[in-house]
Amino acid sequence: VAVVERPGRPQLVIIKGGVRKPGTHRVQFLHWSQTERRLKPAKPLGAGRRIVIKIWSEEPQDWRGVRIKIQQFSFQPNVPEAEWRAYLAKEEAEERADRAERTKERRQERVQWRKRWSKRRAEQRKRQQRCRRLPKDEDCWGPGGLAGHKQRKRAAADKERKRRLEWRKRRAERLRKMRAERERRAAEPKPPKSAPPAMRLEDPGPLPSQRAVWVTGFWQWTGFEWVWLSGWWKVPEVDVKSQMTALAPTAPPPPQVEAVTLPPCAGAVWLTGYWVYRAQHWVWLPGRWVLRPSATVRWRTPRWIRVHGGVRLDPGRWLRAIRKK
Repeated sequence: VAVVERPGRPQLVIIKGGVRKPGTHRVQFLHWSQTERRLKPAKPLGAGRRIVIKIWSEEPQDWRGVRIKIQQFSFQPNVPEAEWRAYLAKEEAEERADRAERTKERRQERVQWRKRWSKRRAEQRKRQQRCRRLPKDEDCWGPGGLAGHKQRKRAAADKERKRRLEWRKRRAERLRKMRAERERRAAEPKPPKSAPPAMRLEDPGPLPSQRAVWVTGFWQWTGFEWVWLSGWWKVPEVDVKSQMTALAPTAPPPPQVEAVTLPPCAGAVWLTGYWVYRAQHWVWLPGRWVLRPSATVRWRTPRWIRVHGGVRLDPGRWLRAIRKK
């Protein structure tokens, strides 16, 4: 882009109008246009006038050996002003006459069309009146006269009604199949397209026994999304039998009522929340969804049992389910 500045004259903008050749900086031609409109034509530049050209680019350019050529074109009228005005007036008069002639032709065509339409309408009315007087005329009503005409009309209406009913049934069946196919595809498990989210930081609560092990939670792919399954305490049966579980000086408060959400995946089991004794205070550990280790086990909810000197925790654990025979 280039800007041409002329001292004391309107600013001119150079517009690149040529084609840039690949690998070169040569421009086929440049032309400029005035940024200000004038009622009077601009006077041509005189010899020896100073012109300042400012050129910038987004990329570095090598201007060694570059030549800038400026050409000035001046357009002057070649006929007198009076002759030019007379020519414009003559063209306007001819255009007005042509427009009036076209309007007249359109009006005549409209009148002829109305006459033809009125004649055709009168013939139709005359035929209708004659056919009403002659209900048995087959020339008006076809085979069987008026009764046959009505019968054929009812048959055609019944056929059209049946055709529309069949079309609606086919359309409903096609939509039902499409909906069933879409639901089937949506219900099909899909492999994960991305890695699971980052591991969550869980609050396992205080240690329920001396040899208890915390089973860390993990992300489970359901076939549609990643769901988080919480961890749980795995307490050895030896600690429970030897009464090596957590102790508290007083009984815990009543259990809190929790809202159980829908299972995140198949095989998930809801572990009810319970009270834990931490730093001489009772803290409620909320419930969570965990994955059942085996289909033959069930979860036993933790509870506090009264003992001499306070209460002892009977931790939750998986017990083998007894099948009824």
